[in-house]
Amino acid sequence: MNGAQWLVETLRRRGVGMVFALCGNGLKPFLDACIDQQMQVIDVRNEQSAAYMADTWGRLTKRIGVVAVSAGPGHTNALTGLANAFWDGGPMLLISGCASLQTRGMGHFQELDQVEMASPVCKYARLINSVEVLEHEVVKALRLAVSGRPGPVHLTVPVDVLSAMMPDSAVCQFEMSSSSVDQVNPVSTGDQDLIYSAVENLATADRPAMVVGNGAFYADAWQPLAEFAKKTSVPIFSSMWSRGAIEKPIPEYVGTTFSGPTNGAYACLSETDVVLLLGVQVDYR
Repeated sequence: MNGAQWLVETLRRRGVGMVFALCGNGLKPFLDACIDQQMQVIDVRNEQSAAYMADTWGRLTKRIGVVAVSAGPGHTNALTGLANAFWDGGPMLLISGCASLQTRGMGHFQELDQVEMASPVCKYARLINSVEVLEHEVVKALRLAVSGRPGPVHLTVPVDVLSAMMPDSAVCQFEMSSSSVDQVNPVSTGDQDLIYSAVENLATADRPAMVVGNGAFYADAWQPLAEFAKKTSVPIFSSMWSRGAIEKPIPEYVGTTFSGPTNGAYACLSETDVVLLLGVQVDYR
């Protein structure tokens, strides 16, 4: 089993249902492995589209959306979708092809420091410089994509690493362990003292409000959120990109925290005396 076959099998075992891609330099072993192992490939005409599709798939399934692109311009085209996933907390893996390590630094075809370019909009970004570290780097990247606040990760995998034979120890892991789906699951036990304090503050507030974010969506919190809002009549705002956390129309949902002229409810935020934040990051608004 070569590096590409191991990588595709690992993605499949960890819950990846399809790969969004545009074929090109450095990707042939990976795409061949997708065919051999029946991993569905959605081929597009522009890498930016593939990145946005992977971002969307990841958020809707709460698993890792995978985009695979060629070296150089393929990689740079995908960065916009990567940045979008970074800003909005979408679990995503960008796999970028690369010419052989043997000619790195010698002006080989479409040579760029792809890792340095992706790092500012990634939770983790690495160049895989040998097949011996492929297992470690892939597992680490996948875990980071779904842990804490989810987000994108990037791996540049040279073509000779994809074509090299994997160490026996990595292949044997498939026989020794069962599949384990990497999925965003931000459910945890809350601090009781902080919960009691929040309840007390809300109960004594004159003008309370809630602001929900993607964390509420990933935690499947819609039903308890709707029930809580109905019982308390506390109005709900969502961040601009987290409207999916509100799955059905309810009278308590008043709009987003976007400060545009078409959002009449936004001005009411300044009149609140207590705001409950649920799975959302606080920004300048």
